[in-house]
Amino acid sequence: MKPKITLCIVLLALLPLVACSSAPPLPIVTPAPSTASAATATPSTSTIRFPLPTAISGLPTDDQQAIEALVPQGEPAEEWNGVPIMPEAIAGDEDETGYVFSIAATAEEIQRFYETALGELGFTLLAVGHGQQEGDLLLIFMSGSATVALSLVPYHTLNLVLIVR
Repeated sequence: MKPKITLCIVLLALLPLVACSSAPPLPIVTPAPSTASAATATPSTSTIRFPLPTAISGLPTDDQQAIEALVPQGEPAEEWNGVPIMPEAIAGDEDETGYVFSIAATAEEIQRFYETALGELGFTLLAVGHGQQEGDLLLIFMSGSATVALSLVPYHTLNLVLIVR
């Protein structure tokens, strides 16, 4: 699995959540024009609203092509970076940024498994997001400063589960 593809899928999963957010724009601190020396210049705060991109450079244009690139071929692991992998996993692959496995389970079954398994490890479910496609799901768990994000992507009769920690 290529790191760029993993990151792209996670970003695609997060994009609808950000696009629907009603949070105020972040302030951008820029130096105020001044005739004073640099040592005495004072910054001013201005708010700039950035539009969300309609396309992200470097992403595959065909969603199906991106999903096909994620389908794991290897033997599934029992755990990855301390995150348990569902025992019913069919195949799994990892790279330096994440782990993906395929499974014949529903999104609800996957969510229930990870709420229980990660809960036993001290994680709590922080957020649940639904993507633009039917069945797309994003689960974010936290424990202290540790975060585990799971993206579920339907693939034929299976679900692909992408884990980033």
